[in-house]
Amino acid sequence: MQQVTLMREYQDTATPGNGLLVLGDTLIKKMLSSLTRDERYKKMVQGLQATIVTLQKCNAFVQSVPSANHSYADRMHAVQQILARKELVRLRDTNIYQSLSVKKLSYYNHLLKAVLNKEMQELLNFVYEVDLYIAVSDVARAKGFSYARALAPEENLLAAKGLAHPCIDKAIGNNLS
Repeated sequence: MQQVTLMREYQDTATPGNGLLVLGDTLIKKMLSSLTRDERYKKMVQGLQATIVTLQKCNAFVQSVPSANHSYADRMHAVQQILARKELVRLRDTNIYQSLSVKKLSYYNHLLKAVLNKEMQELLNFVYEVDLYIAVSDVARAKGFSYARALAPEENLLAAKGLAHPCIDKAIGNNLS
């Protein structure tokens, strides 16, 4: 989750809307980092590296899920479309251990924060959702919970046995119908 946090911080830092201004801003940050102890350039590079890693892992996860008609298929398809953009494919293939030129760093900064900002927010939301589903699943598995079974609308029935608050130890369950 540290990579996602770094990506979030990177996405949240302001950037000028114009590509030339982004280049100028990046050059100034690089110059200040070499002249003083200014950390903004370093943070920018680390944020981009974290974004690349997050995009790679997100793509690997989406590719690993079998394509079927499940309730989450539309969401997965939307994420796949974002990840399939040629700019993001090129970015995912970037080696994070090689230094990037200021021009390339500025390009990706502008691309991710201005041009594809909405898409990056959507990807982050997707990562948060998946993380939540995994956490809920882990708790359910650890506590021996079972999941509801969906019925046809005409049956319109809710029945639960031993319904209790999951965070209260030794809670007394109730039946509900």
